[in-house]
Amino acid sequence: MGRAVIIGLIAAIVFMSMRLYVYGYRIAADDVEFFFNYLSGPEAVEAHVRYLATYQGRVGQLLMARLNTFGAYLAGGIGGMSVILLLYLLQFWLFSIYVSKLVRADISVLLFILLVVLHPLAYEHMPPNSYPLQNTVPFIFIIVSRLVFFRLSDAADTLWPRLLSALAWMLFVLGMVFGEFSFVFGTALLLAEYVTRIVRASRSGDSFERIVRSLARAPRFHDDVWAVALVLVAYVGFGLAHPTQYGGHDVALDAPRLLETVARHILAGTVLPRIDVLYIPFPWTAYLQAAAVGAGAAVCIYSCSSGLEGIRAPALTGVLALVCALYVTLPLAVTSKQQLWCVEWDLCGYLDTRVSYLWVIVFVVCCMALVLRAASGARLARIALCIVLGTAAAATHLHNWSVSRQMRQSHNVWKRASMLACDPAVQAADNDRLMKLVDPEGRIILHSWLPPVADMWRLFMRREAQGRNCPASLQGAGPSPTGTHGGK
Repeated sequence: MGRAVIIGLIAAIVFMSMRLYVYGYRIAADDVEFFFNYLSGPEAVEAHVRYLATYQGRVGQLLMARLNTFGAYLAGGIGGMSVILLLYLLQFWLFSIYVSKLVRADISVLLFILLVVLHPLAYEHMPPNSYPLQNTVPFIFIIVSRLVFFRLSDAADTLWPRLLSALAWMLFVLGMVFGEFSFVFGTALLLAEYVTRIVRASRSGDSFERIVRSLARAPRFHDDVWAVALVLVAYVGFGLAHPTQYGGHDVALDAPRLLETVARHILAGTVLPRIDVLYIPFPWTAYLQAAAVGAGAAVCIYSCSSGLEGIRAPALTGVLALVCALYVTLPLAVTSKQQLWCVEWDLCGYLDTRVSYLWVIVFVVCCMALVLRAASGARLARIALCIVLGTAAAATHLHNWSVSRQMRQSHNVWKRASMLACDPAVQAADNDRLMKLVDPEGRIILHSWLPPVADMWRLFMRREAQGRNCPASLQGAGPSPTGTHGGK
């Protein structure tokens, strides 16, 4: 099949898959709070940023809270959500290129396809529909910096490579300082890189001790150590100056609960825990779309799987991918809050789930390579793998279609509030009347310690009234929130 046809088919699959994500935004209470602060003005945003950073003892909140506020604002329109999804896809593509260069095998397109078609849409606190930019932007910074280092590994020691290396180093530090999720992601990349280098060097017959000494003397290793140390010093220093009062940091070392939380957080990144949704009846159009995505994915996977033969150590690479998935999940799973949510409340998907998902798909690719290496009939094995993964892609699409249909109900609340913005009777109504008109089912919520959500709707409708040239009496400044707290 021609390259242009495959590119067109991949583009169609990506579009069909990601269009289901457009309707899910400002669903989590934190996202609504960030948007509430945006509506309340710059002073409220700055107060919220300072509060989160000092209350939680997290220096990264000085950047992350601002990014989340901008993301909550951006997600409200089709244009903004399209930008968010394009950035999310860019993160997938860059990660695919990174892994391809790491293992020195042409698997970037295959990995990208799998990342898209096996990605479940979910209500949990997971990007891109919750915290739409929190992971995406810093992850892009981190991956770009590592790709630059790959490119400069054989460059001459002249001015421009030095300057580019310094800029990449600063970008790497900036990406990691955004928060704990970006820090563990960045250090997971370092773990993968140095393990891969050690394994690759060991093939030449050098002893482990000699390899480690050689790596430890390398300037790149020193730069990486300084980057990690600088971020740690910033976090620890800020935490000492502002001891956390946030209950989400409490550690619980109950081994069975910890292991269950880790496993279920990782599995929550796949469609497997959500398979029960497939037993509900779907309209024929949904089945048709899922079949098209599954068949198209199977064809693309088959056409792009030749690079699997280039993975020299698929078993070791797969184990390393699982280690990285565990590593990025463990810091959050060790907290009592996440164990409570997951074990008792069955809410296991979270921000770390989207991080481990990247490594889970790398593990899937390694399993594909192992199957093809072990199979006597490589062509039949390749076809069988494509059928299995195509079926998984179709199942994921059906699940996403179902969740997207539910998310449209929340989307309709925002549309309804926008349509009512020019109705003076609505804005003049008391809180109960306003909520019955705008959100009778209570789909959009705020944390209990914040002002009534009706205050947020009044601010939102006044902002909408300004944009739609409603009567001036409906465009006045709304009430400022009496307190802005919370965050994750």
